[in-house]
This record gives sequence, structure tokens and C-alpha cells, in this order.
Amino acid sequence: MFVHSKNKDHHDIEQLLKSDKVVLYACVEMLESPTLAPLWTSDTCHRISAFYIDEVHTIHELCDWWPSYGRIYKLHDVVQRIAQENGETIHIPIIVMSAICPSVYQQSVMTYAGLNPDYEVINLGNHQPELSHVIIPMKYDISSFKDLMFLLPFGCQLSDIQPTLGYTDDIE
Repeated sequence: MFVHSKNKDHHDIEQLLKSDKVVLYACVEMLESPTLAPLWTSDTCHRISAFYIDEVHTIHELCDWWPSYGRIYKLHDVVQRIAQENGETIHIPIIVMSAICPSVYQQSVMTYAGLNPDYEVINLGNHQPELSHVIIPMKYDISSFKDLMFLLPFGCQLSDIQPTLGYTDDIE
């Protein structure tokens, strides 16, 4: 279930609670919301196979000014405490993923996501030989977009267009 502002009504949450298997995809603010509070009970905690956190580098980048990112570890603690209150011991792994997570970010990710100090890093790298890069200095005024014409040459058909990623050093 993808939880967002338009599908978080009581009926949707009830359906979620009745499901045998659940993949909950939600932003961190939603995890703290009263809407999802029914998920953090003893009836549902034992069905949690893992906490998966995608784009984990955002924890480091946002935790100082977006408090929810600095409290992700508390959700894991809440679920563990609920299990202990019911005499259960459950181990719920935390799996974090990111295409870009420099080593300088790893300490804050470990702290705020609640990773154990002996966490394991699986680095699949981002070496992609099918990709190439070029740096092309701009020749024309930025508002003309003429410097991007090589991406869509005159007379090209949709089938001629190659998958392309374009990056600039200025968001404007």
C-alpha cells in the first residue's frame, strides 16, 4: 500500500490491518502520524518482516531541519517495546538503500535509522559502463535551450531518441 494524503482514510487503513502481507510505502512524516498509529500494535508488529528505508542519504541531509528524519530509529524501538510487553522477542532487520551514500553520511545514517554498530554494507557500486558522460560548455543564452538541441536533433522520430540523463551545475 502506498500511503499518501488521498488514500489514508479509515477504510484503507482497516484493509491494511487485515492483510496477511503488507508492504507499506510511506514518507517518514506519515509513519509518525495518527493515521498509521493502528499499525504499531501487538497484533500487527509480529507481521513486520523488515524496515526498508530507501534514499537513506536523505536522513543525513534532512535530519537537522526535518525532525522526522532524525527519529526514524524510534519506530523500530516502539515495535520492539510492544513485542516485549507481550512477552515476545522479535528481530526486525533494518535495511537501508541508497544509490549515493558517501562514507561521511554513514555515521548519521547509523544513528538516526537505528542501525546496529556492526551493520553490514553491501556496496554494489555504481559503475555502469553503458553510460558515458560529456561536459559541454554553454554557448547560448540559458533561456534559449539551444545547448540542449543535441538531445533532440531536428527531424528525429520518437524511436530515434536514446534514453538520456541530463545534469546541470545550476538548477535555475
